[in-house]
Amino acid sequence: MINLAKKWGIFLISILACSFAHAQNADLQNLLKLSLNDLMNVQIVTSVGKKEQNVNHAAAAIFVITQEDIERAGVTTIADALRLAPGVQVARYNSHGWAISIRGFNNFFSDKLLVLIDGHSIYNPIFAGVYWDTVDTLINNIERIEIIRGPGGTLWGANAMNGVINIITKNAQETQGTLLKLAAGNELKYLTEWRYGGELMDNKGQFRIYAKKRSYDALARAQEPSDAWQMTQAGFRLDGQTENNTQWRVQSDIYQQRLWETPLLSTMPLSSENNAAMRLNSDVYYPLAEDSTLTLQSSLEWEKRNAADVGTQLTSFKIGFEHLHRFNKNHEINWGASYYFNHLEAYSLIPHNGFVPNKHNEHLFSLFIQHDWSLLPEELTFTLGTKIEFNELNHLQYQPSVRFSWQWSPHYNMWGAISRAIRTQSLVNRFFVIERKIADESNPFYPLDFIFKNEGNTFQPESLLAYELGVRANFSQLNLSLSAFRQDYSNMVNSVGYFVPELEKGRVILFNQVTNATEGVVYGVEITADGQFNAHWRWQTAYSFLESDLNATLKIAEANTIDAEMNNPRHQWALRSILDMGENWQWDLGLRYVDNVVFNQNPVADYWQLDSRLAYAWDKNITLSLVGQNLLSKYQDELSTVRFNPLYRANERSFYGQIQWQFE
Repeated sequence: MINLAKKWGIFLISILACSFAHAQNADLQNLLKLSLNDLMNVQIVTSVGKKEQNVNHAAAAIFVITQEDIERAGVTTIADALRLAPGVQVARYNSHGWAISIRGFNNFFSDKLLVLIDGHSIYNPIFAGVYWDTVDTLINNIERIEIIRGPGGTLWGANAMNGVINIITKNAQETQGTLLKLAAGNELKYLTEWRYGGELMDNKGQFRIYAKKRSYDALARAQEPSDAWQMTQAGFRLDGQTENNTQWRVQSDIYQQRLWETPLLSTMPLSSENNAAMRLNSDVYYPLAEDSTLTLQSSLEWEKRNAADVGTQLTSFKIGFEHLHRFNKNHEINWGASYYFNHLEAYSLIPHNGFVPNKHNEHLFSLFIQHDWSLLPEELTFTLGTKIEFNELNHLQYQPSVRFSWQWSPHYNMWGAISRAIRTQSLVNRFFVIERKIADESNPFYPLDFIFKNEGNTFQPESLLAYELGVRANFSQLNLSLSAFRQDYSNMVNSVGYFVPELEKGRVILFNQVTNATEGVVYGVEITADGQFNAHWRWQTAYSFLESDLNATLKIAEANTIDAEMNNPRHQWALRSILDMGENWQWDLGLRYVDNVVFNQNPVADYWQLDSRLAYAWDKNITLSLVGQNLLSKYQDELSTVRFNPLYRANERSFYGQIQWQFE
């Protein structure tokens, strides 16, 4: 397979040398003729208020990654596409793993970020986070990615603590015809994608189906076993509209993957995981009246995942509704309710390790209401709302917010918000039990046995009170955005340990406990600018500053509190150049800087990195491109390592070539 990938790479590079071309459709050409100010005025977002609104009027620090942005960045995963957004920390630590967070607290188990696909949560209740290797679809199927920096709990619920990422895919009507894509390189061994879209019977709607297979080589790390990754995925989407203008959507994805990784503890063997999952979502939009819309949502998800020490099988079901009603030009109410059900079955693959009990049912009930009051229509709007949630682990929780948006001139907008958000207990926090002997070579108490032990934990939900203020300025050739924030955390969860010697049994036990042990403040500034030198050359830049001041409320949590404080890059900066060289050639560059981080006394130095994409057109149906990533260094650590964890690996300089056919 490696030889095949090399042949594909040589083949594609050779074709590029012969000047094949990148296709541009008519819609994209029309958009490129618009000024930046016009582009901002036609850009619609839905994640801030669960309704369509102009991005300039959104009372939140929102950033939109468009389909064109993703394509021209040359990325092949959604996780890498998020590097385009300001204030988002993205660190790749092996071939299939990314640590991603917003406004700090980045690590493998990042748990303060809610991720959605078309408004449906893909949050995993087992560890209150996201497996980024499963967040995937065809890159060409994505319409845009909306990223909210700051709390979104009032509308989206628990764990939308530091931000919300909503991946919005295209309507099936926009993906008619056939798409075929092939890519190969040194790290991306091969990527094959196929999509077909057509009309449903009697022209009552449209459909698309797709299939995707990819394989990644292991990332570099000296004297480490493989962490290669293979994944096969397929899915469909149906969109339709009835005679009474009721719109409906059904979509599903299924995947199977195999990956290799070294587990957390060095006493455990290299694991080969075979994971699989299925998602099925449906949405129906009923126009009750001219100013009233009812939305019904449902989703079913099944996931089976095996690690070296424990296997899990999770079944999740959700049903809910939302009702948006506009009383007059000044008042609008959006409210809704939902019910979640999660069923976990776990099985231990090694003794004294796993969930107790090994089966668990979780029920979550939620209700939200939000009122938009336009004190000056099209100029000054206040938004008040809250979300109330209840389940047996976290009991009754509420997440209120108040926001304003002031369009004081055609070119300037100011917004502000005060919000409360929470992070709830995960199933791992509550029910996971470990009792494991540490190998002699890692045992500081040898010849006594050294036992690591973790039992079920109980703690209060983490709480956040956030203050945000932002300004936007939009001109014909330049758009600017500035946001400042302060986030006060309380009841933050930390892992603490204490030693208990049992000399009569010839052993020492390290008891690990997860508890509320930290509080503090995180504050910062985020700046973005989007400009045009001329009709063919755009540029984008973004800068974010982040400062943490955390304090341990329990003395034994001081070391982990320092780790959480120092594991955030204070400065991040990015610059992109998007250049059309004539009608055919495209050349895109992305330069980024990430400040140093330290975790568990293991530093990752600050670094610069450069990505490049070159494309040239054959005709309107064929796209050829050559992409280079991480060009400034052969190996680059992005996530600070844990001393006893050989899992993390250095990201590598990589190249791949790609060919794409698209036709009706």
